[in-house]
Amino acid sequence: RLRVDERRRRLRGERREAELRLAAGRDATGLAELKARLARSDEAALRLELAQALEAVREQERLRSELLERRGRLAQQLERLRAEAETDDRVVSIEERHAELARLAERYAVLAICGELIRRTKTVFEQDKQPLVLHKASRYFSILTAGAYIRIVAPGDSPVLLAETRDRKVVDSSFLSRGTREQLYLALRFALAGAASPEQELPLLLDDLFVHFDDVRLKQAAEVLKEVCAERQVILFTCHEHVAKSMAEGVPGSLLVRMKGRSAALAEAGRLFP
Repeated sequence: RLRVDERRRRLRGERREAELRLAAGRDATGLAELKARLARSDEAALRLELAQALEAVREQERLRSELLERRGRLAQQLERLRAEAETDDRVVSIEERHAELARLAERYAVLAICGELIRRTKTVFEQDKQPLVLHKASRYFSILTAGAYIRIVAPGDSPVLLAETRDRKVVDSSFLSRGTREQLYLALRFALAGAASPEQELPLLLDDLFVHFDDVRLKQAAEVLKEVCAERQVILFTCHEHVAKSMAEGVPGSLLVRMKGRSAALAEAGRLFP
């Protein structure tokens, strides 16, 4: 009796567990259908249905795997098509940029040629229409700078003076060194001296123009004075021995006159006018 009672309690527990498992996740209608199905089917039939259901599940899993694989292939294909579309757009954009670059390059070439022609025309005009004073000053300036600068330019639309180098570069006179600026202004003074009296060759008096000139610049200045002396008399006053010596050696036919000191001049004046 005790064994029977123990078995009954165990079977009741298994029954409650089975009922809970059957009722889990089902409403009353679903539970009633399940009980009716269990009532009309034996264990063999249920095992057959279970085997068929498991086979159906495996088939669905296989189909799911195939669909996931196909989805991955389609995603890769979509990404490739998207990349190809972006590549095509970029190719079209690059072609458009190339066309625009070709158009701008052609326009740049036209403008560059026009700019060069305008620059050359302006240069020819300035050279041909330049006043005689600037022509002569340019020659003097070229001699003074040993050919480093070949021309003095005075643009009509600017008050500044420009110096043109031998390689056709133009430099504002304010950016020249002090010695080169003095050479430029000296060339202008020599040229203006000739223009001031074209009919009558008046003497030219110079007072210590070459204070800041070194030996090289002094020799070049002597070359200019040689040409100026061929047109008119030049009298150069200086208190520097090296300047007097360089001019006397650099200008053929020049006469070096040494003036007496102040004390000697005063003594001589005292003798003449007691």
